[in-house]
Amino acid sequence: MKLSRRAFLASATCSAASLSLGAESTTTGRPAAKSYARIKLGISTYSYWHFRPPKVSIETVIEKSAAIGVEGVDILHRQMDLEEKAPFDAAGRAYCNKLKRLAFTRGIDLICLSTHQNFVADPRRPH
Repeated sequence: MKLSRRAFLASATCSAASLSLGAESTTTGRPAAKSYARIKLGISTYSYWHFRPPKVSIETVIEKSAAIGVEGVDILHRQMDLEEKAPFDAAGRAYCNKLKRLAFTRGIDLICLSTHQNFVADPRRPH
């Protein structure tokens, strides 16, 4: 069977397009199964905040998350061992580096830094 140049290029183009779109088949002739990314879970330190003593530290949440196999931790800023409205000084940077180091050594991603807001009530405005 003689194949013209035009037919060869058309066939090669269609084959390349079908492969790039995932339409390849296995050796059995059936379409290959799609591979989906695994859903990753994270825990918020807020979930461990019980609004009463004893305070659960962020370090403890990172440790517990690693122990149960969760991939990430969301830190609530208000729970950090930092003065809430103080400038971010060398002590604050050292504390944050300590948290990052702990998370890294335990295989935990720090996925978010949440702030605590009160958008409902503004004490400066009369109701």
